[in-house]
Amino acid sequence: MAEASGWRHQPVTAHPVSRLRCPECNWLQLVATAGGPPVTECPWCGWSGVEAEPGGAFAALTCPAHGPVVVVIPESGNEGGGISPDDFTDLCCPHCRRPAG
Repeated sequence: MAEASGWRHQPVTAHPVSRLRCPECNWLQLVATAGGPPVTECPWCGWSGVEAEPGGAFAALTCPAHGPVVVVIPESGNEGGGISPDDFTDLCCPHCRRPAG
């Protein structure tokens, strides 16, 4: 899709987010890893055996002006239910609306 400014949208790949509450440190966490194995340890305190659930989706883009940007949409708190990586569209920089470059 071409923009009036001449910038073009580039497709971005979205990935799932894992949601966990560690039984040791009790932090509620969203872990975003592109293509990684299932989350089994708390990244904060190292507690093993945590059980992560689906927690939303994320995608990374690079703005020509602002550099790397990660967009995370949590599964809870959104009207209309959860989100999956297939729900993402081409993203723009949230600072200047330029498409990913």
